[in-house]
Amino acid sequence: MVSFLSRMSAKDQNINNRPLCETALRHFKRHKIEISNAIKKSFPFLEVLRDRGFITDKVYEDCQESCRNLVPVRRVVYNVLNELEKTFDLPLLETLFSQANMQEYPDLTHICTSFEKEIQNKIGHQASNQEKSMGNTDTQLSLEQSHCKQIKTDSHLLRGKEKALSLHVRSMGFQKFKPGQAALLFKTQHCPVARSSRPVLRSGDERTPPRPRLPTPRAPSHWANSRH
Repeated sequence: MVSFLSRMSAKDQNINNRPLCETALRHFKRHKIEISNAIKKSFPFLEVLRDRGFITDKVYEDCQESCRNLVPVRRVVYNVLNELEKTFDLPLLETLFSQANMQEYPDLTHICTSFEKEIQNKIGHQASNQEKSMGNTDTQLSLEQSHCKQIKTDSHLLRGKEKALSLHVRSMGFQKFKPGQAALLFKTQHCPVARSSRPVLRSGDERTPPRPRLPTPRAPSHWANSRH
């Protein structure tokens, strides 16, 4: 049986393997008993692991010694799986569900299928998240571009208003002004609030000027002496 990992498409292989490895490891921990029960004898399980470098020669010999001492094979296998869990990686699944093991241990078939479904679901979830992330990035970029266009438009409109104001002031007979003076003059001439701040003469004020205030006459000094 061809390993499900080797059947992954090139697109799947480009997806981050770390989340896939974590998913496969959790599934591996939950199914160590089922894997142990599916392996009825030590050959070729132990030999495949040793030949592909997943267990050392010493571990292999210790396992063989345990089997000779009538330790149940499933117990020996479970102990080996515990050790493999410490250095778990996706290539271990290719070895565990290799063609030699699948032919010798047919009960591994449904376990292999469960691993396939678990990993494919994770791949689909990752692909969906990547598409959403790319969509959010495109939306943000579009908003930023629209904002920049709006700023440029506002800037052009402001420059146009300033130019129109300058032309209007010049048409009134004024010369060049420093920055801000033209706007201030225009506001003074056309803004009701600015005009209202200047003093306003009442009706008749121009024709009748205010009377001068005369000093109060004082009595002669001899009048005060005559009183005493």
